[in-house]
Amino acid sequence: YLDLVSTTKRVTANTAFNWGIYNKEDCKKLKVIDESYSITNKKGALSAFINGVLLVRKNVVIKLEVNTHLDYKSTKQKVKALLGKKTLPFNSMQTINDNLLECIIRSLRNQAYQFQFNRRANKISLTIKL
Repeated sequence: YLDLVSTTKRVTANTAFNWGIYNKEDCKKLKVIDESYSITNKKGALSAFINGVLLVRKNVVIKLEVNTHLDYKSTKQKVKALLGKKTLPFNSMQTINDNLLECIIRSLRNQAYQFQFNRRANKISLTIKL
């Protein structure tokens, strides 16, 4: 789409922000990963990744995999919650998806990226050129 817009010389609707910047070379660089990260849906993991890696790193291609924690919705955690014991706090995968997309739209909207959320497998994949 962005390639078509640049070849047809369409006028951009939103001139207040730099939306729709398309760099073919950056998109090609997404195939070579410089750094890979894997986090779970444990509360705080995504915000730590966003603030410690995503918004800090420059000139690298990062791949992020977000999977559900082994104890997420486990019987052990449910029993502990019923007994009033301390349990691990988790975010839903939909919440993580929303927060990650919000970060991309607010701060990284002009970076080349690939994003996928598989709701059946509860897995989020992000590859981004920073």
